[in-house]
Amino acid sequence: MSIAAALGQRELVDLLLARGARVEARNANGWTALTFAVEHAHPEAVPLLLEHGADTRVLARIMPFGTRGALELAAETGQHALLRALLDQGAEVDTTDATNALYAAAARGDGDDVKLLLDRGLDAWAPTTPRGASSQAVHRALSTGVKIPARRIARVRTGCSRVSIP
Repeated sequence: MSIAAALGQRELVDLLLARGARVEARNANGWTALTFAVEHAHPEAVPLLLEHGADTRVLARIMPFGTRGALELAAETGQHALLRALLDQGAEVDTTDATNALYAAAARGDGDDVKLLLDRGLDAWAPTTPRGASSQAVHRALSTGVKIPARRIARVRTGCSRVSIP
């Protein structure tokens, strides 16, 4: 099924699911049909996989870079519609994958993806470690010219907690 999803063969994915293929089947590196479909930019099968319970939190190993999840893969490759579909289907924004997705969108200078992730509640100041480099997505976004409304990123420290400025 992963090959069918990677090639965007929605009808074949549908047939395989109807015949009992497991939506969460993984290869040795943790890749599922969902991560293959996102990585190969074939969104046709993604809604079907999500309807059948594909887990958006699965991390796939990409050597030598560590792991990537569906959100990060979509953001890295500029697949805005796919990123939105994953979020609409309940992909969590309080994960390392989502934070790395924000960093990837910021690195590409994609203000639409950055805004989408922030609007869904992702913390712009969450620390990331893309490819081993410690950074913060908001710094990356601003350094690439992405315009982020000040109300989304302005914070003040009060003791041990952070308070957002409306």
